Amino acid sequence: MKSISVKITNPSYLHRQMATKLQQIAGKFTCDVDVVLNSGGVHKANAKSLINLMSLYAKIKLPGKIEIIADHWTDESDAIKEIAEFFGVNNK
Repeated sequence: MKSISVKITNPSYLHRQMATKLQQIAGKFTCDVDVVLNSGGVHKANAKSLINLMSLYAKIKLPGKIEIIADHWTDESDAIKEIAEFFGVNNK
């Protein structure tokens, strides 16, 4: 399992275009890609579902933090690398 944490400080990360782009990136890979929000409870969304992402984004309080987890297939490292580049996160 590979994961990255993304700190959300800019409201522009919450709009539909960002969710659509994340969904498109996640959809290219065979691995499961989930977005997890720990804010007043744990909320989880399948990154391959735009509806799931939009529902999750509506629960983020700024500034917020999400964790993106890729699991179960051989391309999880590639998925996390591309998602990290999308969010501008240094993925070590």
